[in-house]
Amino acid sequence: MKFFGNSGAAVFLTALMVIFAMLFGVSSSLGGMRNEAENLFYDGMGIEYDLERIIANSHNLLTVAKRYIGEDEQVMRDVADAREALSTAVSPAKKYEAELLLAQSASSLADALEEKRISDKDLTYVKECRINITSHEMTIASNGYNHAARSFNAELGSFPANILGFFAGLRPLELYG
Repeated sequence: MKFFGNSGAAVFLTALMVIFAMLFGVSSSLGGMRNEAENLFYDGMGIEYDLERIIANSHNLLTVAKRYIGEDEQVMRDVADAREALSTAVSPAKKYEAELLLAQSASSLADALEEKRISDKDLTYVKECRINITSHEMTIASNGYNHAARSFNAELGSFPANILGFFAGLRPLELYG
């Protein structure tokens, strides 16, 4: 009980509680801000959903292309490789790079198919896949993830959040693009 009667110990204990409260408060508020930004990327109809739809549409292009173009043709391999790169990318920046490559290679494949004598039904489907990929890219471009991530990163970089965030284990969010 002598510990609690000591004014130095009381000051130390109070300072420790204030530091803990500050760390908890920063972690809670910035953690919530981080989660909101990440949800714009990963949850529901976020960027991740649109990337999955782009992968699916490029697969559909490959399926149609197999009827008209050999699987060993470079344009086919480019789409298959880009799909794999996007499927395995883990960070927003890597997903962005892989999506650009996939959209470009899928467009080249659609161009190659449109130049061939393919059935009207397949031609219509190829055009729909191209439109769908473009539509999902536009949806991604209007997503608020990068804005939310920049806001979070700015807040995390300001004083005292930069110091307290470091001790709370908070790191900046990577941008998509």
